[in-house]
Amino acid sequence: MREWAIYELHRDGKVIYVGMTSDTAKRYGEHREKRPFLMNVVEWFQCEEKARDAEVALIAKHNPPFNKRTTRGGNLKLDDKQRAQCRKWKREGKTVREIVSLVKSEYKIKVSHGAVQNYLTKRK
Repeated sequence: MREWAIYELHRDGKVIYVGMTSDTAKRYGEHREKRPFLMNVVEWFQCEEKARDAEVALIAKHNPPFNKRTTRGGNLKLDDKQRAQCRKWKREGKTVREIVSLVKSEYKIKVSHGAVQNYLTKRK
């Protein structure tokens, strides 16, 4: 069973980002490419929906500067065919990051990671 980690990135004693991942080592590496920080896993969840709720609560609590506002309710403005393609990519095992890249390249749409993540987690 897949587990989900809710994590915080800290710099100078402050929370600068809150995130969620099922692969902490990979996500740590992705963040480390950008800037130095301390990563703290806050909690593990077996349910993605509960993990998402915990992430949203921590974002609201800390208001970290590197969480884009779209992660707090951004909308993905795609037509029905494009949305169906995003769901298909998700079923195929593509990560949200990969789906964002595909949306940008295939549809020439500027879209954030948070907007795609929100869209895919709200859809059942």
